Amino acid sequence: MRRGLISWSKDELPETLLDGRVAALQAAMAGAGLDAIVAYTTPARAAAVSWLAGFVPYWNQGLMVVPRQGRPILVSALSNRVNGWMRRNAHVADVMNSPRIGSEAGKFLMSHAGKGNVGVVDLPHLPAVVIEDIAAEGHTIADASALFRAVRVVADPADIALHERAAEIARSALAACDPRERDASRLVSRIDGEARRLGAEEVYPAVAVDLAKSFGMIRLEKAVELGDFSAIRISVAYKGAWVRLTKTMVRKDGVRSQIDSAEKAFADLAAKLPDTSALATNATWLVEGTRTALPLEPLAGSMIDDGEPILPGSIVSVSATLDVGGAPIMVGAPFLVGSPTRLLGSSQA
Repeated sequence: MRRGLISWSKDELPETLLDGRVAALQAAMAGAGLDAIVAYTTPARAAAVSWLAGFVPYWNQGLMVVPRQGRPILVSALSNRVNGWMRRNAHVADVMNSPRIGSEAGKFLMSHAGKGNVGVVDLPHLPAVVIEDIAAEGHTIADASALFRAVRVVADPADIALHERAAEIARSALAACDPRERDASRLVSRIDGEARRLGAEEVYPAVAVDLAKSFGMIRLEKAVELGDFSAIRISVAYKGAWVRLTKTMVRKDGVRSQIDSAEKAFADLAAKLPDTSALATNATWLVEGTRTALPLEPLAGSMIDDGEPILPGSIVSVSATLDVGGAPIMVGAPFLVGSPTRLLGSSQA
């Protein structure tokens, strides 16, 4: 469950912009012979619906139903007592509340256009009962993930602005903590509090406690003392836009300048995107991005056998492990891929 106020900002996501996104999806649906698109939403997989309607859930599940013609609706398993809040914070024609969201969505489609071909975004990750309930109303189900990815992969100006703001929040949160702090709990608390003060709707910190021993990122569950070299990775959401930043923290004199140089070298490598060959000179690297419902999914990297192309105009979060004077350094930041590729949320962008 998320904390803090979550609301749709019409200044940052105007109705006309969301209407345009829906229209682009409907045009793609028509070309693919689909009568409707269904997108699933939970707190963990909210990205598709938030992109289409500006809606970010606090908890529970829902379905956004986009017919080939007309405005979409939202079916939620939340109770009727939050129906008004959902209507204020989702750009849809109607909000329905039902514990059987698949059945309700299927019935809406039947009344709207009869039996049809229904494309489902992120189909393999939906609960089976939701799919079965849609199909029980007579509809044919197909995976529409690739179609949706193609429509949303190139970021529009509003999407870029939201990711830029998320990156600014993440950088400010990291900058607010004492880099020499050895108490991991205090470090994480400071970062989390600053990010939320600046408007983040979600913050997920993870810590590599001692890079001399392990690169593994852990979620803190007890008091931990940090080593001379540690790293913190924060995943920050702002109005449905997610970014990841990773920064190495050093507690030895005379090393910070080397790490700063390494971060600059990393940014130079990432600036060569969409070509990933420069990043591939590192033993460990990863490119993530939002394409369907998962906020950040792996797209390409040293441990991904069949990565996908990184397209110009897309927003990605890139991370890597570098070697600086025999010491491992973990770095990561969000980028807008283009000509040139630029770092987000930085005065150097």
